[in-house]
Amino acid sequence: MSGRAVLLPFGLRPKDGRMVPVCDVPRGADCGLVCPQCRSPLLARKGAVLQHHLAHAADTDCPGAYETMLHKLGKEAVAEAGRLLLPEVLAVTGGLWKSLAKPRFVALDAVEIEAGIGPWRADAAVQAEGKRIAVEILVTHRCTPEKVASYKAAGIDAFEIDLSLLRREGVTRADVARAVVEGARREWIANAQAEAEAARIRGLLREQEIERRRRLAEEVAAASRKIAAANFDGHTNGQRPAGPLGSRARPVSTGPIYDPTEGLDALASGLLKGWNTHRPNNGAAR
Repeated sequence: MSGRAVLLPFGLRPKDGRMVPVCDVPRGADCGLVCPQCRSPLLARKGAVLQHHLAHAADTDCPGAYETMLHKLGKEAVAEAGRLLLPEVLAVTGGLWKSLAKPRFVALDAVEIEAGIGPWRADAAVQAEGKRIAVEILVTHRCTPEKVASYKAAGIDAFEIDLSLLRREGVTRADVARAVVEGARREWIANAQAEAEAARIRGLLREQEIERRRRLAEEVAAASRKIAAANFDGHTNGQRPAGPLGSRARPVSTGPIYDPTEGLDALASGLLKGWNTHRPNNGAAR
């Protein structure tokens, strides 16, 4: 694909690193903007027919230009937001989930763009309600497992804001700001409260499974003892054995053997109060 086909509504201003819309710059090469991806000069095209846009001055392949532009606009939007909608806090383990806190707005006391956290840089780190929270802008690629593990090791809560669904044609700074503040899908990728609750319930479920197996073993052993005793009594009463149980031994009712699922739901209903088996769709307010 030719670089000329990449049409950008914003370009990067080299002197301050800020994204500038095509409407704020002169026509042609005098726009003074460069591609946020490859840093090559851009042309401002402001004709009477096509929507105004920026394009590479040279015929250069730059397929990631639009995504990089959107990513930078997202970070600028966080820096200027003043407040953000935090995602719903969901504890998830296996096929179970539990809502611990609903989505809510927080005021931002401080914002640092490209903040260093351990060996990584977060797209932004915000200070809100006495906590430092990492914010990642998702356009194409999600955070790597290594980066998420680093946040968890550092005790930093972090969430992603998904801008991948923003329109490609004519996106404005206001569009990005609305999406970042509250409109876009978002979810925690590291959250100490959710992880602690998930670990707690995993421990309880392990204890429940150990107890279930112990009770099952006891019931099976008791049933085996009853069968053995009944066969012994039948043999001593003159019944002729044929094989280990005796061919004429009467069937002996031993009572119900413990059903491993019996009582499990009742136990689980108390143990897993508030937990659900189907995770909700992680929509814009998550």
